[in-house]
Amino acid sequence: MKAASIIETAEHPTNDQLCTIARTYILEEHARVGDRIYYWDNWNISVGANSSASEPTLDNDTYSWATTLSCDITNIEVSERNDIEQEYLVTVAADITVGSGSNSNLSETENQEIEYEKHVFFCYIKSIQGDYLVTSVEE
Repeated sequence: MKAASIIETAEHPTNDQLCTIARTYILEEHARVGDRIYYWDNWNISVGANSSASEPTLDNDTYSWATTLSCDITNIEVSERNDIEQEYLVTVAADITVGSGSNSNLSETENQEIEYEKHVFFCYIKSIQGDYLVTSVEE
């Protein structure tokens, strides 16, 4: 069974199908509720360089993190269609709630910081061997 963010069709996809692909990708891959990203200063690479990953490293004793608490799609529309090249651009507007915290001296604390953010994503959808899927996202 294919993920809902991939649609196989012999015809050109409809606008509704393209919007479904983009919506599913944003909600299940790009801004999935519960996902946490860690940020830390990696002084071994260069002074003050910021790094990020899906899990903290043992080499860094101080880091901060952000967790997606909610993601609500507020608008979605097909912005560009190129049926000849089978390339499409879908614009997705979303309200995202993010919680953050930090770790200092090996104890993680949650800063009661909740941020309400508005995002606009540009989802590039292309046909790859008959499957239409998101190939990249820009914010």
